[in-house]
Amino acid sequence: MDMMGTQRFVWVMAGLFLILQACTTTRPLPDVNFVLQSNRADWKEKIDSSKVGFYAPDKSMLIGLDVPPHNEGGKTVIPLMGLNKPCRKYLREHGAQILRLEFLIDEQGTPSQFYALRSAGPCDNNIAMGVKEANIVPALKNGQPKAALVHMRFSLKVR
Repeated sequence: MDMMGTQRFVWVMAGLFLILQACTTTRPLPDVNFVLQSNRADWKEKIDSSKVGFYAPDKSMLIGLDVPPHNEGGKTVIPLMGLNKPCRKYLREHGAQILRLEFLIDEQGTPSQFYALRSAGPCDNNIAMGVKEANIVPALKNGQPKAALVHMRFSLKVR
């Protein structure tokens, strides 16, 4: 499997990990500040001008990057965490959901500027917190860290 295939597998497994971990979270999650549609950056311009790279693992897209962002261990970007009570309740009431999350990973590996491209109600914050808690290695271009806009798909359901 090539590097892109390996990274895609890792990101897909991260989403599947969340499906399997629908357990009780006892600690309250702080809210993630999501970007409003009106405040979203003009990512196309930044990607076209090579200021920011782009990575969409479920679509095998890597633009302006040699190596996509990944975690320090290389196994998953999302830490093992359970779905909180409001998220589990929402999934029981509405069934399985797909969350498409957009976020920026800067040159230091810090995720920010979260935006739900396709919302899964109260689960959005739960998943975004998992991304924020991950130890992410930034994307690389010519061996140098580079900011990357990430579009990630999460399949959520409670068993």
